[in-house]
Amino acid sequence: MIRYDTEHLDPERIGFVKSHLGPDVKTIADIASGGGKYSVYFARQGHEVTAYDYSPELLKTVKVRARHAGVDERLTEKKLDLTKIGKPGNKLSGKYDAVFMFDILEHMTDDVGVLKKIRPHTSRILFINVP
Repeated sequence: MIRYDTEHLDPERIGFVKSHLGPDVKTIADIASGGGKYSVYFARQGHEVTAYDYSPELLKTVKVRARHAGVDERLTEKKLDLTKIGKPGNKLSGKYDAVFMFDILEHMTDDVGVLKKIRPHTSRILFINVP
């Protein structure tokens, strides 16, 4: 059974992000969301979250976690291949108050190109974390 839990979230990351979000941040894009732990966490905090990932299996996990956490109305899952970002059928939809990119940019061969495609989709803040 897939379940939502917070014990595997990085408390320093959560604290840093929360300290910079502010009360007027409503929409968040979680790019390369994986199984959606952070997406679900921030949806539980009242944000409208879109979880983007390349893996259909992980997007299913996000959906199940959101349902179990009672946030499926505030969390949407969408497929996105960062290696083809910007090409037809492979774009971010809309503009977000905040965009998360946790532990993914270091895997991109054209990290600057990826960031240039993502930046127009955030109106406020872009969080990037690399190990």
